[in-house]
Amino acid sequence: MKKKKLLSVLVAASLVMATVSGCGASSEDTEAKQTQTTTTTETSSETTEHQGSQSVTSTATLASTYDDSEDYDPDLDGDLRQASYTESSTNDSADDASDAESFTLMVYMCGSNLESESGCATSDLNEMLYGDSGNNLNIVVETGGAEEWQNSVISADTLERYHLDSSGIEKIGDAGSNCITDPNQMADFIKFAVEQYPADRYGFIFWDHGGGTIGGYGSDDLFDGKSMTLEEMQQGFKDAGVHFDFIGFDCCLMGTMETGYALKDTADYLIASEEVEPGSGWYYTNFVTLLENNPGVSMKELGKQIITDYCSDEYTYTYQDLTLALIDLSKIQNVVDSLDGFYEASDAYLRDGGYSELSQARYGAKSYGDDDFEQIDMIDYAGRLDMDGRDDLIAAVQDAVVYSGTNVEGTNGLAMFYPYLELFGYTDFSTMINNIGINGSSYQGYLNDFVSIETLGQSMGGNANPYSGESEYDASDYEVLFAEDWYDVSFAEAYAQDYDLSIQQSDSSSETLEITDKDGVYVLSLTDESWDIVTDIHEQLYIDDGEGYLALGDDDAVSFDDDGDLIVECDNMWLYMNGCLIAYMPVDTSEGVNGETYYRGATIALLNGTDIISVVIRWDENGEATVLGYVPMNDDDTASKGYSTFTNGDEINFLFDYYDYDGNLVDSYTLTNNSIIFDKSEGLDVYYDDIGDVTVECCFYLTDIYQNEYWTQTIRYE
Repeated sequence: MKKKKLLSVLVAASLVMATVSGCGASSEDTEAKQTQTTTTTETSSETTEHQGSQSVTSTATLASTYDDSEDYDPDLDGDLRQASYTESSTNDSADDASDAESFTLMVYMCGSNLESESGCATSDLNEMLYGDSGNNLNIVVETGGAEEWQNSVISADTLERYHLDSSGIEKIGDAGSNCITDPNQMADFIKFAVEQYPADRYGFIFWDHGGGTIGGYGSDDLFDGKSMTLEEMQQGFKDAGVHFDFIGFDCCLMGTMETGYALKDTADYLIASEEVEPGSGWYYTNFVTLLENNPGVSMKELGKQIITDYCSDEYTYTYQDLTLALIDLSKIQNVVDSLDGFYEASDAYLRDGGYSELSQARYGAKSYGDDDFEQIDMIDYAGRLDMDGRDDLIAAVQDAVVYSGTNVEGTNGLAMFYPYLELFGYTDFSTMINNIGINGSSYQGYLNDFVSIETLGQSMGGNANPYSGESEYDASDYEVLFAEDWYDVSFAEAYAQDYDLSIQQSDSSSETLEITDKDGVYVLSLTDESWDIVTDIHEQLYIDDGEGYLALGDDDAVSFDDDGDLIVECDNMWLYMNGCLIAYMPVDTSEGVNGETYYRGATIALLNGTDIISVVIRWDENGEATVLGYVPMNDDDTASKGYSTFTNGDEINFLFDYYDYDGNLVDSYTLTNNSIIFDKSEGLDVYYDDIGDVTVECCFYLTDIYQNEYWTQTIRYE
């Protein structure tokens, strides 16, 4: 093994415990002030009277108090990802313009940490103000959900209502210290906007984080991160009693079949993203101007404007995965019916022994939100399977997606929830789906059968991590799932008798997968049947400091020999950022519409001694790494919108898990002299380097079609 000077911290095994208790922003309910005050900016403003004696503010623009001059800006010149656009060839329903002469656009703006930390809401409000509006278009906004607003007009103390047009922003109401993600509050806002600004046409935009089918909309930081579920949303719109030309989500992950179904009786069209959105979100100026100049504009033309601006490198950081689509909600029932037919054929195939192929298709399908939200592209998944109903389902989705834009291969405009990784939320999902009205017998029946096999497989397979002694799944945890009404015990157990539910090695009874020396090279050999059910392989690296093991993370770059055996090797190289060792975890791989491939990973760190963050790293096909920013480690069900940026003076202290020799996780630690004080002029550089003359151990773990992890023996390098 190569010998090279190592950071003194590792030689001495000097570990400093990270102060992580209570990290992250804790939300506390805030009482509303009893006295309404008027605030002004440096721009011209005047106080007027509206709705009785309530004082209001009118100002041309919002002077943002957020200073981004020292923020980190990824160096991606010449590396912009181009988007492609798809228009339905069968659906021309959105082509027709109307003779409408007025349009009221309602924006429901839960500022959350997007505003308090980065001023994203203020930026978008200014984009609205920069557009032409006020004669034919009225923009009505309700604000709330943020601990602080990065301007001197909007208060965080109460929910406030504003009217925006080209002449400025005017406060028109106060809705008290309520939760903005309460559906009753949303319904009240809609009724208020329609009463004050009646129009020929209406549009509604949700602004904030999104959590997809399960997580729903928003994260009110003043009410412990409360979100609005699809059930609540559906009921809130029903109570409001207003029909919209479109409902849009300037939020993450809301472009799903389930979202569309929940809203199909409330709006004609849905505009939403399958993927996580960047923090900049939609670009408002151009489509606001379009609505002012032509309030009767066709939904296709309006949708195109929103989508092309969103995917444009002029307005959006195009190093991120971008998706946005205009969906005809009158076609959603046909999508659901077609999926029901496709799932009927899938269930027959499953019951004939087809779980492995169905699981592989689910694993390979384009997923979103790092697959933490169990959402996949409907067309990409269906196209991976050759069975009855596939072509009908694909045609139904293509008919519903009127117009879409993306820079991600495998993305076609509409996602769906498909349980695979986290099964303990399946019961709640089943209840929610039934409550919003999706209750096709084959739809529910297939998912019940698929999850039944997945449940039994997870309870029976896998082995323990040789360092922590822990398994990915504990069989005893599954007793609660076995008792659920959807679990088909006879079917699952009969399937287990006919098919292997675990990875096997020939001539081995070891609990861990054995590594053998083949002609001087360490390899892992499995039966062909076992390799067939492997979906993923990772190597893990540890440093033995004489008292325990410091975990350096994962590497998913693996190789095989001519016999199909996995080669087990360690070259003593690992990842550093600006001279600091980091613990690294691969996240996902995405392919651009022009065939380019990108890889993302993350390292966990302590920011400024208080907040635990995930620093996101992107690799291109040439192995060049770029730090995209960081994501706060949320504890709610929504996805972080975009990446937060580092600012000059930020201290980034990298975290490592540390295990004792008995396999106990001692804690997460930082290392002495292993932190970065961010300097925008220097940037952030990620690279591989030799970790020096230390004792290193490595092992591999394999993931199977049931999402079990199988760990190998360890190899020690001294």
